[in-house]
Amino acid sequence: MFQVRIHGRTGQATGTAAELLTAAALAEGWHALTYALVGGRPPGSPSVAHCRFDRLPIAISEPIPEPDAVIIQDSTLLYQVDVLNGLRPDGFVLMNSEYTWTELGLVEVVRQHGPGRALTVPATRLARAHLGRPLLIAPLLGGFAAQTGLVGMAGVEQAIRGRFVARMTETAIEAAWAAHARTRAEVAMALAEPAKPPAAARTRAAATTVLAEPPAAARTRAAATTVLAEPPAAARTRAEVATALGEPAVAARTRAEVATALAESDAATVLAEPTAAVRTAAVAQPVTSV
Repeated sequence: MFQVRIHGRTGQATGTAAELLTAAALAEGWHALTYALVGGRPPGSPSVAHCRFDRLPIAISEPIPEPDAVIIQDSTLLYQVDVLNGLRPDGFVLMNSEYTWTELGLVEVVRQHGPGRALTVPATRLARAHLGRPLLIAPLLGGFAAQTGLVGMAGVEQAIRGRFVARMTETAIEAAWAAHARTRAEVAMALAEPAKPPAAARTRAAATTVLAEPPAAARTRAAATTVLAEPPAAARTRAEVATALGEPAVAARTRAEVATALAESDAATVLAEPTAAVRTAAVAQPVTSV
């Protein structure tokens, strides 16, 4: 069973709104029943009406303490009557207002019931624009159909045609469709927009992300460390030179071979035997006797 409570003021046709909503539900194949307490109150005093919808026959006809949805025809009732009393946490609330719940300082209502479930619709303005008078029933029915999906616009149109006079039927349907389109767009936007963390949380998250990545100086030092880990070209050249020197070069091997040859030769013989030039000089010079 789906239960709807409608809050308004005497003179705003709160009971008629409940009857039209019931008629729209009946047209959509629901079993529906209206319960309203009207009459005997001064104009402008708070009034309330109740609607029940079910796929099975309904045998209850009494006030609804815990509704699944609340429709508020006058936003000033928020400061006079506890219109949200008993509303289920996952329930719907649709209010006639030019301002959103957040703009009215009631953001807790949106947080409690979730995205797309606490909305406002400028029913008075739409009614004046299409009907020329503040008949709130049609735009509120259109907005309710878009928000809950409980009834379709075909049922809303049928309910309006069965209650409004002929000269106002088409304009009332236009007002209902205008509210339906506006509310449907707001529901789609609310469902598509992800929940955003508070500004402070976003700032901390951004700072954490920045800190996780080293700044430019740190990245430069890291790059320098990587470069230093690999010897530069000059160092590699020196290392290659050192490696090359470890194996004697050709000149070095030649000197070593010469030294080895000299060590193995008979130094005395070499020194005792003069060279060819010395021997020639000795032969040419006569020996003098002592």
